[in-house]
Amino acid sequence: MNDFRKKRNSLELFVREQIIGPGAFNNRFFFIDNWDTSEFNGIDFKVKNTNAIDNKSEILAEVPAYQYSSAILFPETRVSKGTDTQVKEKLSESDVDGENPDTDDIENGGDDDRNIDNTEESLVSKQQNYPNSFGLSFVVGKETNIQEDLNVSISFRKYNNINKKECFSGKLSCLVSEYDNEIEIAIDNYFKPLFTSIRKNNNLFICLSQEINKNNIYDVDYIHLNNYFQATLLKTIQDIFNTEIVELKQKNGVIYFGIKADYDLQFYSISESINYSGNEYKNVASLYDNSIINHIKSKLKEDLSNYSNYKKLIKEIEIFNQLKNYVTDLKSVYKPRNSSQIWEAKTFENIIISLPKYDGTSKIFRLNNQDIDKNIKEVSDLKYSVQYVLKNEEIFLKIVIINKANIMLKENEPPQLNKKDEANLKAFFGIQLRVNEIKENTLKQYNPPQLLDFDEEDNFNKLLYRNFHDFGEGYNTSVNWGNINKYKYITTEFLPEQETPKVDFKPSKIVDGKIVSRIKSDSILSMRHLSTLSDISDSDVLAGLKDFVNEYKIWIEEKQKYLNNEIFLKEGEKELLKKQLLACEKDYIRLVRNIKLLTNDSKAVAAFRLMNTAMFMQLHHSIKKPFTPTSNTEEFYKNINLGGNDYKWRSFQIAFILINIDAFVRPNLDDKTVENIFSNGWPERNEIADLVWFPTGGGKTEAYLGIIAFVIGYRRFTKDKRGSGTTVLMRYTLRLLTLQQFQRATMLICALEAIRKDSFSIPHGCNLGDSRITIGLFVGSGSLPNQWKSTGNSNDTSMEKELEKIGACIEVGKKVSTNLPFTECPWCGSDLFIDKELSNVSHTNKHTRNNYGINDQLNICCNNSSCTFKGMGRNRPSNEFSLPLRLFDEDIYKCPPTLLFGTVDKFAALANNVSTNTSERNKDSRRLFGKGYNHDTLPPELIIQDELHLLLGPLGSAVGLFEKSIDYLCTENGVKPKIVTSTATTRNTDKQIFALFNRRSEIFPKQGIVSDDSFFAYYERYIDENHDEKYISNRKYLGILPVGKTQVWMQLRIASISLTHRLKYIKECYTNDEIFEKPELLNEHKDVFDYYHTVLSYFNSLKDVGKTQSQLSHYLPGDVNFVTKNTVLWSFLDKLIRNESIIDYSELTGRLTGEDVKSNLSNIEKRWSLISNEDNTFKLNSNNPPEFVISTNMISVGIDVSRFNTMIISSMPRNIAEYIQASSRVARSKEGIVFTVHHPFRSRDISHYQKFKEFHEKFYSYVEPISVTPFASKALERYLAMFLSVMIRHDETLMLMNNTDACNINDIKINQIKQIIKNQIIEIETNAIKLDSYLKLRTHNVKSSVDGIISEEELIDLNNKVERLLNNWIIRLQGSEPIPELSFYKKDMNLNSLFIRLSDNNYPDHWKVGYSLREIDPSVVIKTVQQ
Repeated sequence: MNDFRKKRNSLELFVREQIIGPGAFNNRFFFIDNWDTSEFNGIDFKVKNTNAIDNKSEILAEVPAYQYSSAILFPETRVSKGTDTQVKEKLSESDVDGENPDTDDIENGGDDDRNIDNTEESLVSKQQNYPNSFGLSFVVGKETNIQEDLNVSISFRKYNNINKKECFSGKLSCLVSEYDNEIEIAIDNYFKPLFTSIRKNNNLFICLSQEINKNNIYDVDYIHLNNYFQATLLKTIQDIFNTEIVELKQKNGVIYFGIKADYDLQFYSISESINYSGNEYKNVASLYDNSIINHIKSKLKEDLSNYSNYKKLIKEIEIFNQLKNYVTDLKSVYKPRNSSQIWEAKTFENIIISLPKYDGTSKIFRLNNQDIDKNIKEVSDLKYSVQYVLKNEEIFLKIVIINKANIMLKENEPPQLNKKDEANLKAFFGIQLRVNEIKENTLKQYNPPQLLDFDEEDNFNKLLYRNFHDFGEGYNTSVNWGNINKYKYITTEFLPEQETPKVDFKPSKIVDGKIVSRIKSDSILSMRHLSTLSDISDSDVLAGLKDFVNEYKIWIEEKQKYLNNEIFLKEGEKELLKKQLLACEKDYIRLVRNIKLLTNDSKAVAAFRLMNTAMFMQLHHSIKKPFTPTSNTEEFYKNINLGGNDYKWRSFQIAFILINIDAFVRPNLDDKTVENIFSNGWPERNEIADLVWFPTGGGKTEAYLGIIAFVIGYRRFTKDKRGSGTTVLMRYTLRLLTLQQFQRATMLICALEAIRKDSFSIPHGCNLGDSRITIGLFVGSGSLPNQWKSTGNSNDTSMEKELEKIGACIEVGKKVSTNLPFTECPWCGSDLFIDKELSNVSHTNKHTRNNYGINDQLNICCNNSSCTFKGMGRNRPSNEFSLPLRLFDEDIYKCPPTLLFGTVDKFAALANNVSTNTSERNKDSRRLFGKGYNHDTLPPELIIQDELHLLLGPLGSAVGLFEKSIDYLCTENGVKPKIVTSTATTRNTDKQIFALFNRRSEIFPKQGIVSDDSFFAYYERYIDENHDEKYISNRKYLGILPVGKTQVWMQLRIASISLTHRLKYIKECYTNDEIFEKPELLNEHKDVFDYYHTVLSYFNSLKDVGKTQSQLSHYLPGDVNFVTKNTVLWSFLDKLIRNESIIDYSELTGRLTGEDVKSNLSNIEKRWSLISNEDNTFKLNSNNPPEFVISTNMISVGIDVSRFNTMIISSMPRNIAEYIQASSRVARSKEGIVFTVHHPFRSRDISHYQKFKEFHEKFYSYVEPISVTPFASKALERYLAMFLSVMIRHDETLMLMNNTDACNINDIKINQIKQIIKNQIIEIETNAIKLDSYLKLRTHNVKSSVDGIISEEELIDLNNKVERLLNNWIIRLQGSEPIPELSFYKKDMNLNSLFIRLSDNNYPDHWKVGYSLREIDPSVVIKTVQQ
């Protein structure tokens, strides 16, 4: 077992001990008089590690339901009203009846998500769940003899309240787990006769030997502890600090001692006299250990070798505080007032439940409220109810266990049963119901695939996961199942868990009991092998690609043979799976054809090899950064020594690039490889949107970066000067995702530009031309400045002011804080901003800054003289000698970047920024599409939409309509832009793709016929000793449903447990001396400590964030202290790992500015280490990442922080795709854990919790269909004007491009506009009819439909709305002389503007044209389509 798995298992066990128990006090207390008859007799805890969860008779110093928060069955509550008594709260009915009684009460009694969001939930509130019943459902065969073939049992703990007299007579003791010899001597010398020490099996215990009363209670602190302190620790302090210790002050008879420094360090004090309960205590000392520890920490930060000076002191402080805690804990039990309660557990295991016989004569048989065992007193209040339902030759059994005890409440008294003694006495803890087979194969699959006639996609998903069998479902609990030898079992499980398989990217198979690669030679996946840096010939490269693709064909044939021999599938199920293999075969044929396209086109194969060169270079620079080549030459990269770690494609990445070749290298007109459904020619380009579908963390980004590099090269090789200009549009929906992916894409663009400018050789006489290859970031002003000139406003986001801010940071020696995406050279990693004048940035001195004009552009060069992107001469930036970046709108319009990178909503700017004025080309968005002053290039050829699943609901509908105008602008001579999309979670994809892009979708790679092998994605596995296949996993999910606590409380408690476990685990691995005297030993576990240091907490809304954030400062630190004190001995290390009064947290939410996001992410990505090695000197590290991170769906996609390994999800997100995406942020490279804290009053949470194991085994199949309705009336009302305005202002034939041209509208132009729109709508309508017919009849994939995207009613509504908008426009110019000065948009002059903001409803005749698509209503339109 590796270190990460050990750590995760230890954390999981610790959570179980704290949430369900036993283990809340970690074996703190024992009754010594019972030792000889206990399960621990004969065990030396120092020799044999014994987990607290094994303590079946544990002792708690607190009411158990206050400590534990799951697997509790509470008594029923009743309310006394005069002489009447009624049930107050009965979340679960004891009878089992009805179709689905499992969650009726919960669903009806709880609010839905919307109402919950409007209810304040605090740590203690009505949102507490006190169930008095639980159970499970399962299935057996009709022939089953239920009494003889099954063993049903129940286990639980009961707690009894032990009074002080019983505690004293039973010798309640504290176990000493550390420093036992030292503490034994201390007890004997300083604490008798009040306390004594006892050894059992070499274990040391401390107990009282005299009863504590009001006369001697203060003796514990002011005599015993005081004497011990002054005789030992105080002398050590004085010896170590010697003359440094001085008297600091005297106040109220107390003398304070410590060290004088910049501020006084108080180490201890001596009180002349203290009086309590008539007793006078003289010369009482008090220790201020935090001051001493802070002083020691400061010395360790200077040099770890200083530890030797304080080693003895640290040990004695630990002994003193541990001893103090032991005697204080015992004192708290016996003190006269407000004493700690003692509760002792008694565990009952495997009490048999005899189920009634079932003769099968009735379809439904029920029996309620039956005794479990009349001979066991403690089980008398537990009853069981059972239901048998005969269905399809199987018996569906449901067993419900009910706690029939009750507790009386006063009217209007809140239950708060967890704090009531009576409720704790009557409750059952750690309760578990278990069903074991006595006869083999009695338990049957609970929910086998049930196929539907009308939904082949759903049917296919069910069949894909058919090998994952579930055996039951919980009720107020979850379930687990498995095998012991050959017999199955099913059991209730309140902390359900499930690991998700890790995906291997190498096509593999099992041969002779071993897992082997299907790829004969890995060289075909080597980027350098395939690149222009290799001496391998084109023919050898192409031959290798053919061999690679041929392996896919072999895999398809194997799967067809396997399917033909499958005996457990019905013919209809086989036919459905055969369709999927036919789809795979079509991909194979397309791949083979595309390799032929490369073979027959020398420029295409040159572009393919260039792409590999650029990907190799960018990957090397990103891995090795900071990295500066010794020579910026092709020869340098040819000869880089990778030390056997070659940079390779994942198989699906190179295949996806190959399958998209035909979108840019046009096949012959008679080529029928791809159906031409829309009849518009070149279906691979004009018709298909290729979607790369792969699990999160699989590397989809590299796949489309490869396509980008190919199309940039091929376009420049074949289109001469028209091949420059903006070639690729790349869009995202979240700004954090945009920023991170932009930084990755910039590396690729830098590589391509380095190849161009440094004249790398490219085969077949090809070259990349004279125009620079650049990248532009096109985002809102909240993330990046949009213009150069400062406006003077306090909220100014100009580039001019941003550069001033950077210079000011440097001037005062602060770390550079900026919204710019880079503070380091993206190519070599050197600092970009090193002097206050910013001499490597153009237009930063006052003269050039004020004269920044229409012909200028912002240039930033690298300060590293060896970097290829250094400036010219004395490192002065110029248009040619600078980084290939376009960082604000004006430069993006003036100098259109090769790759334009932005958020989907930013493209709304196309409606507002158009101008034919040469002096306003910095505001002319036509230039992005190859038009405008002195600019004639092809329009963008490739549009990449990453994270497709985020385009749903209102935003998806807005994009779906607006995208039609982008498609129009990128079309030239009937050739449309290629659409490439990606996602890890997809459903209903045909309809979504068509609604968004007017394309038909092709998913790659196809999923195959089982979920664990699609050729390109293969679940990692091993063959165990029984020759069974076992999946390998990194990520484990653990479900939690709070009982007796709120969901907010539970979420914070899991955080506390996780943060405490850091200390617990490091203490299990190392002693203090090992850490500080041999710090190199920490290297063994350094990654484990780093990866598990930070807890990532995920919330579904900013309101939920607010609720928790308010608890971070005043609740969570105390709760961590509480868990730590109960479970870990007082430790010096604890003071080094955390601050006991503050949670060091960060945030990744939509509340942050772009600058804050970048800064926070950079801080979070830092590695955690206890010890640092600076200049060969070990020191205590003081620059660590935060321990807690608050996040929302901003982190759901594109965030790759490898050290995230612990996550808490606060309630199920609103859709499954979001849950998968968010939880996939953790355990991406090492074993980690996701805690899903379900809400006890949300039916959706309850449903997923009760089927936790089954849901997580196949949660990709549970992804919900996505709704995109661009032609719904509400979407048209808001976004039709934006769509029209883009089409109109960018169409040169209409001559309505400039802002003031709005007044030039006339009837002729109105008719032209109508015809343009009509043509667009006819195309969409025609394509919808053709595609729907094709999808419903296709035989090579699941049947589907796009019915409902645009209905007859919507067509009429669309035409009417277009007519109304155009009429409103022209009416604005009629009926008055002179004609009004109408512009498209005039700021603060609405009466002279055609456009108005989306949010402005005061001008119904204006066109609503915003600057962002995110100005959306919170409501959504739901359309139903008759199947």
